[in-house]
Amino acid sequence: MNILGSFVYLELKKYNQTFIEQIEKAKNTEELLQVWEQMKNKSFLNYNVDIQKQEEHIEAFKALTLTEQKQHLCELLDKNQLYVNCSSLEDKMFECTEEEKRITKNFYE
Repeated sequence: MNILGSFVYLELKKYNQTFIEQIEKAKNTEELLQVWEQMKNKSFLNYNVDIQKQEEHIEAFKALTLTEQKQHLCELLDKNQLYVNCSSLEDKMFECTEEEKRITKNFYE
């Protein structure tokens, strides 16, 4: 007798994960710098990231290879915030739809 299992998963609303995906898709430094501009304003950065210091060293960033630039930007992001936390669903900043709220709440219940 063969018993096949199944695997069910649910993808929660992305937050910092969207920035990682944009970084991965970027084809050049200019695109990465555009992502960085968005990250400065909208992402959750690691607690020890100093935006001012990042800006001061932007020329050094530009001198890195594309792979190194991507790695650096990914390291700046807080990985604990890849997806919107259940407790943050009502926060207007995350722009969660009613369906996203319902699905996430059902998932955690």
